[in-house]
Amino acid sequence: MQYQEGLDEAAGFKADEDGGVSLSQSHATEPEEMPLYDTRQAEEWASVVEPVTTQSLLDTACALLDALALSCTFLSPATAETTSTILATANSITNEKIPSYLHDIDAISHKDVWLSGTHFRRAYLEASFRASLIDAQSYEDNLVAVYAETMGGPAGLAQSASYLTSYADALVALNGAFADMNVAPLTRWRSLTKALEYMTTATKAPDAENVPELHVGRGDIELLRVMLTSVPGLPDTLTNDKVKATLLKNAATYYSGAAAVARSSIMLSRAPVVSIAMIKEAVVKGMMGQGIAPLMELIKSGVSKDIMIECVDDMADESLISDELRQQLLSL
Repeated sequence: MQYQEGLDEAAGFKADEDGGVSLSQSHATEPEEMPLYDTRQAEEWASVVEPVTTQSLLDTACALLDALALSCTFLSPATAETTSTILATANSITNEKIPSYLHDIDAISHKDVWLSGTHFRRAYLEASFRASLIDAQSYEDNLVAVYAETMGGPAGLAQSASYLTSYADALVALNGAFADMNVAPLTRWRSLTKALEYMTTATKAPDAENVPELHVGRGDIELLRVMLTSVPGLPDTLTNDKVKATLLKNAATYYSGAAAVARSSIMLSRAPVVSIAMIKEAVVKGMMGQGIAPLMELIKSGVSKDIMIECVDDMADESLISDELRQQLLSL
């Protein structure tokens, strides 16, 4: 409504061919004498109201899709009625609203639209699976189909860091959903392996801006695979001690790399990443046989114990480490 009002108001302005106001009136030939500013007058304030544009509408539509995706995560458990209501709302936005906003929009905005739509669809799939509205195979197949539909996005979308990290995050979410439902351990392994590949490729993408965080994500995925090795149903070739040692070594390397890249950054916002990466690396070293010594060294070097406790809690909540290990580490 505000957008249409802006168009109507703009259409009401009349200007001459030179773009100025017509001065054809006879009394307008002589400029009026401007009065001197009276400092005794009370101050006057004005507010500038930004016009609503198609970009504003597009940004709002994307925000709505992101909100709908988030709402899917709160459906516990979901029902066919609630998921269908959310899906209908999202379809109205993507099929009716967004197409009318896309004219004269840059390529970056096209990518944002595609990613917001994909974000919703993958969240909707997860909610549907957790509600037993679809089975594991349908969840996996449909998720692959969602990320295969890149034709509507801008050129080079599938090679962008945002696409690759989005796909990796979706696969990690699939692993979490399957873990909670205790199904398909081999599919979980394949999904995490593919997620790691996408995250690794994202670190080398030309548009990658959060490289330290991507390296932390790589380490997290390796720890998820470590946890998966203890789940029945995987072949011995994926659960032996040599595989576990390799995964832990990889995780430590990724966390170390994340800290190094973050330290070299001039951005002050990278400081928390350094601490998180160092703490996670110390936890992994403990899992490799060094016990609590690496964490104690960090505390002695000045790393906040409160931050360490919060990080360890988060690792356990995200299923990167066991609750038993959490208790051991927090007993420091």
